[in-house]
Amino acid sequence: MLSFVLVPAAVACRGNAASPSAQSPAPAPASAAPSRPAYPRLEPVVIQQTVRASFARFRICYEDGLRRDPNLRGQVKVKFVIDRGGLVTAADDVGSTMPDANVIRCVLHGFRELGFPKPSGGVVTVVYPINFVPDDEPDGGAR
Repeated sequence: MLSFVLVPAAVACRGNAASPSAQSPAPAPASAAPSRPAYPRLEPVVIQQTVRASFARFRICYEDGLRRDPNLRGQVKVKFVIDRGGLVTAADDVGSTMPDANVIRCVLHGFRELGFPKPSGGVVTVVYPINFVPDDEPDGGAR
């Protein structure tokens, strides 16, 4: 049996400002309700659920790599951008340890195909690592 381990605690989200201005906006008066959140946001649990719902496509990437190397293991660390509409506009490798470039390429392609709910307030950038290890390792594949 083949498997991989997801590292959910390492999900990091960062909003991207909609304008290139480095100035902070003036605070709104206490009586005025803000029209959007101070920082673009998409709940980490929503991101995790969306990625986990696509595990089958990532499993296929890893299983293909295992056919080339039965001892293949490593982490694919993906930085991806979710636009205002919930679409992934970019997915890049940011320090993966997976020795098989085809597995990395396949996983990145899978992330580019994901769709998310619309983030509050703008574009969101996420760094998401996935650890891939064979099921039959002595430690049970736990990471």
